[in-house]
Amino acid sequence: YSQVTNCRFELNTTGTLHDHSTIYMAAEHAAIVNNMFIGGINAGGAVTAIETHGGKQTVTGNIIDGYLVGMNLTGIAATDSEGMVVIGNTIVNAYYGINIWSNNYRSHTGGYGITNATISGNVIRLAQSQWTKNAVTGAPVIGNASGITINPTANLPVKTLLITGNTIEYDLESSPTAPFSGSSEMGIGYWDATNSNRAFNVKIAGNIVVNAPASAIRWAPGGGNSVEISENMIINAGSAANPGLISSYRSGVMVSPANGISHVAILRNNIIAGESGGMAYGIEVLGDSCVLADGNSVSASAGLKSGYLQYIRTNASKCPTAVHGVQLGPPLQSSMLPRSEEHTS
Repeated sequence: YSQVTNCRFELNTTGTLHDHSTIYMAAEHAAIVNNMFIGGINAGGAVTAIETHGGKQTVTGNIIDGYLVGMNLTGIAATDSEGMVVIGNTIVNAYYGINIWSNNYRSHTGGYGITNATISGNVIRLAQSQWTKNAVTGAPVIGNASGITINPTANLPVKTLLITGNTIEYDLESSPTAPFSGSSEMGIGYWDATNSNRAFNVKIAGNIVVNAPASAIRWAPGGGNSVEISENMIINAGSAANPGLISSYRSGVMVSPANGISHVAILRNNIIAGESGGMAYGIEVLGDSCVLADGNSVSASAGLKSGYLQYIRTNASKCPTAVHGVQLGPPLQSSMLPRSEEHTS
């Protein structure tokens, strides 16, 4: 059993560019509790505050300020990383909040990377418009700022993941040249760059996501089943000021797996299009997943500009989306009501 508790770490912000994790914990039954980490935006070496490898770890009550990455939580270990608990941490002035890795490690090429993990009650404030360079290489950041996400390169399945009660807020962007990466930029979720990894038994519930430049919540593994996205509050999604980010990536909730997911429930989410007018779709379902959308509310601010297109967009054909209990707030028009259309972008 290993633990690091009640410590204060201050980075030398005049240091050189290099890869750095202030705490690198490779152990079972470890605890990282009530520590403070002080870095600096754009400072060399201000890379990662906490990085974990292994299972049954507890990461709670930590305060992280001014790191490119708040936490790397990894299933890169000799066995499945099971029973991880990440609760009540504060991450501010970051570019990436909590990054989840579920990857092979040496002979551990089967089973799961991450299983039975809970990420709850964390506060994440992303200052993506203030980060201009990578703290490892000095190269420009590539524009995929994210809150709580599974890394796109994950190649071991994820099973039984709960993401609940977290608050994620981005800088509200104003520059039309702000960098972006539509596929992997999201407040909460997973975009599988391999189109082959799977995720099972996932619940994303009761979170607040504000000013996400692209999708607030996106779920796009290669496949899997049993996903619930429920009772989240989403404000001003799709707010990227760069006009190059196409409408398909400007959604409150987006479900777009490569090979379909069975049993997806999108329930009782409160989605509010902001005055910046970036959000195109309240809910977007692409690909042949079996989706139930019930009791969701989509509304728009009084000063909404012209970006908003419709309440729900779906191109599913093999397993059409079932929509019930639509609640629309003014000033939406009848043309924005549910309809099916081909995904052309």
